[in-house]
Amino acid sequence: RARTRETVPLKTDDVLKVLTDDFGQILDKEEAERNKRVFGYRLFNSESLTFEPNLNVPTPKNYLLGPGDEVIIDVWGASEQTYQQIVTPDGNIKIPNLGPIYLNGLTIERAADRIKSRLTEIYSGLAPRGGAGPNTFVQTTIGQLRTIRVHVIGEAVRPGSYNVSSLATVAHALYLSGGPNFYGSMRQIEIIRDNKHITTVDVYDFLINGVLDNNITLKDGDIIRIRPYVNRVEVTGEVKREGIYETIGNESFARLIEYAGGFTENAYTKILKVRRNEEGERSFSDLKFSKLAETDTKNGDQVMVQGILHR
Repeated sequence: RARTRETVPLKTDDVLKVLTDDFGQILDKEEAERNKRVFGYRLFNSESLTFEPNLNVPTPKNYLLGPGDEVIIDVWGASEQTYQQIVTPDGNIKIPNLGPIYLNGLTIERAADRIKSRLTEIYSGLAPRGGAGPNTFVQTTIGQLRTIRVHVIGEAVRPGSYNVSSLATVAHALYLSGGPNFYGSMRQIEIIRDNKHITTVDVYDFLINGVLDNNITLKDGDIIRIRPYVNRVEVTGEVKREGIYETIGNESFARLIEYAGGFTENAYTKILKVRRNEEGERSFSDLKFSKLAETDTKNGDQVMVQGILHR
């Protein structure tokens, strides 16, 4: 300012704001780098992997109808007619000259049977008569699917309530909420329905084996609770995926190395260096390869896989 001969004085508040913004950017960058090291953290932050259900496929046979679903009834043959009805909050559809038909909680197959049975009251050709077959036919399908509301609580990046399709799964709701935050567990994601624990989702099954067990279809009012992690172990050195891994139960160091993708071709596999937090101090130890499968990991462990000597 002196060089450009500006006369406007520099205010203290302006200086503090600039320094505060710069410091905040530094903290955000450090946090982002720290989060990247947590295995699986970026799974639910990918724009190309949304786990969104495909609505252009036939509705599953075990799908249960509910308020808001659109039911399409096609009648053809001796009589032709199409009905498009929305299931009311009471669980009924209303067909002119026939009255309400209760469909709430029925699968599409059971709903089709109930609708056909009631339609015989106004379409006599649906039922065989006098030894002759029917001359009128009916088909029931689902049109627009209803929207349900689910809740994501606990250690999520964006906890809250979300409106999703009635075919949405746990993984899609996790994607909408950003998945677990830095302190959230990837391996103990609980699904609560009607105040009862239904199942637990372990994201590592998908990351390691490509199988997402217990990725159930959600129902209206379901709660997805992300618990805080219990154990995390850091692996560095000659492994294929350096990072921070979550362990549950009595998982061994052999399992941990499997999560890290195994050893590289330059790894010295006879001994692993382990740093552990004890009650009042840290301990350093050498863990032999033969003991990996029978030695359990502990929260805060740091594992270093050294390389072989270049000689």
